[in-house]
Amino acid sequence: MSKDRKAAHRKSYRNVHECMEALLSREDLKRINRLGLWTAFADLDQVRQFAARPRQERQEFFARYERSLDDTPTTRPADADHQLFDLPQEAGEEEVRRRYRELALAFHPDRSGGDQGLMQEINAAYQRLLRAAHREEGG
Repeated sequence: MSKDRKAAHRKSYRNVHECMEALLSREDLKRINRLGLWTAFADLDQVRQFAARPRQERQEFFARYERSLDDTPTTRPADADHQLFDLPQEAGEEEVRRRYRELALAFHPDRSGGDQGLMQEINAAYQRLLRAAHREEGG
């Protein structure tokens, strides 16, 4: 990716996030962060459409999304996510986030040596680990 294109991408990404922070409630932003949904909003129109929905409808969306994640069949053993991340079972949210960043930098498909299939596994495991850590920490 060229230097100019990278700068334009960063600016676009920043604009979407600034729009989200301006239009959505703190509660919505916390749920988006906890569920890892930042990348689900690709442009400003999507953010505006989501923000225009009534509060109840947004809450129902988050609840449906969380249920769909919990209902996803998994063939992996329960501790496989911790093994993939090389983390102890009692790892907290901050440890999970830090390790996810390291793995994403190493295996993102846009990087040299990246692996799309492995990155999808890492993303799914990240969501499960975050939800588990959040529940254990009383969130």
